[in-house]
This record gives sequence, C-alpha cells and structure tokens, in this order.
Amino acid sequence: MGRVKKIKEIDKSACKLIRQELNKTLETLGKKLGLSISAGNASFSPENATFKLNVATLANDGTVKSKEAESFKNLATLYGLKPEMLNTTFKSYSGESFEIIGLAARSNKYPVLAKNILSGKTQYFKFPVDQIKAYVK
Repeated sequence: MGRVKKIKEIDKSACKLIRQELNKTLETLGKKLGLSISAGNASFSPENATFKLNVATLANDGTVKSKEAESFKNLATLYGLKPEMLNTTFKSYSGESFEIIGLAARSNKYPVLAKNILSGKTQYFKFPVDQIKAYVK
C-alpha cells in the first residue's frame, strides 16, 4: 500500500484528495445501508473544510433516486417535456451521447441536467429545454 501524503494546508487539491478518500469510505457505508452516499461540494479555508453530503435512496433497479430526478418527474410537463424522458439518451450537436438525469428547477436558462455517457463522470451538463426538445424525439 502506498504512503499517504499528510495534508498541511487545505486548498483545492487537498479537498479533491479528501473527497476521493471520503467517497471510497462512503461507498462502502452506502452498500451496507442500501443507499447512495457521496461527498458533494466543499467550502474551505487553509485551516478547515466543510463538505456537503449527498444521500439518496435506490430504486428497485439500483438507480439513484436523486432530488433532480424527482424534480424532472414532477415538473417536466411545466417545461413542455414528458416525465418519461428521464434516463433517455440523446446526441448533442457535437455528437456526444448524454443521458437525461434530472431537472434543476431554479435554473431558468439551462434547467435540464444530463451526464456524458462515455466519460462516466459524475459531472452534470446543463441543457436548455429547446435543445432537449430538438434532440429527444
């Protein structure tokens, strides 16, 4: 096992390392409890950091029931979208494949959240409703 670097001052790279280690531990706890648990955004100073903790239940098929997914199901019709569009895949104008994963109801310009299928990153990509209507048939 490799030697772990001791953190002397908390900065962006330290928070990234801490989040990675937290997520490893939280994944184990999540499996034990039947939940999805992960460390979210952090605010920090050189002396301390505070991480947001994301906890969600799992559907019968193992997918995460996020608040963004629930928002999509409940509010899609207000945006002229169909609730069934959740988890639908589409190709953007650049040819990349995305999957609709939720709705950020407080965002006026880019409320639809999607994830890049090929990259597999947990990073959200935001899309305007008009683009989603054009991409998803």
